[in-house]
Amino acid sequence: MSVTLDRKMANNWSAGISYTHATLKGNIQRADSYDKVYYNKNLMINAYGNLPGVNDHEFKARGLYELPWHMRISGTFTYLSGTHWTPQYRTGNGNSGSSSFNGQRYLINTEPLGSQTYPSRALLDLRLTQMFTVSKSARLEAFVEVLNVLNRQAVTSYQTRVNADNS
Repeated sequence: MSVTLDRKMANNWSAGISYTHATLKGNIQRADSYDKVYYNKNLMINAYGNLPGVNDHEFKARGLYELPWHMRISGTFTYLSGTHWTPQYRTGNGNSGSSSFNGQRYLINTEPLGSQTYPSRALLDLRLTQMFTVSKSARLEAFVEVLNVLNRQAVTSYQTRVNADNS
């Protein structure tokens, strides 16, 4: 679901805001759909929930102001809630007395799929544009962009295995 408000260019400025709420639930582990098929019914534990790679909430605000001499300055602020991830347990490989299942290792979800979220992110992008008239029907645009002005580091992955150091 999205709600958007826009002000078209008038009196040398324009602006817009939008809010999007998204929910994506299912039973795959990866957002790219290259998921392993579950042959062992015991591995279906906690296999349904919030899918990875989805921001539940997105807020975006943008503005543009046209200065004299056909120069424009614009900015976009974006807030993204954290995407989902799932803590997992990896079974042993049968070495050093650790348990294995017919020589196979399995990843088992210790909580419902997508029950944890990464921290939210706030992004600010700025752009300065200069327009040049080449002819009556053609214009040339030169621009400089500065992306992620706030330069806040954001966690984009965790070690999702609760037993990361099992030999």
